Amino acid sequence: MSGRTNFSRLREEIERDPIRWARMDETRKAYDALLHLADLRQSRGITQADLASALGVSQPNVSKVE
Repeated sequence: MSGRTNFSRLREEIERDPIRWARMDETRKAYDALLHLADLRQSRGITQADLASALGVSQPNVSKVE
């Protein structure tokens, strides 16, 4: 074998480790939120500049993420 772990084995390892599984779940939630960041921001009437200021980043960075 080439030293690679197949996906099924990796998933089994993650599912057996509750701490690792919780981290994966949090990562998935964060990624889902990023996918909908523009919609979330707009539904709250917040501009990219407002969000950037609240996050301590520049407006172009918010634009790149969206």
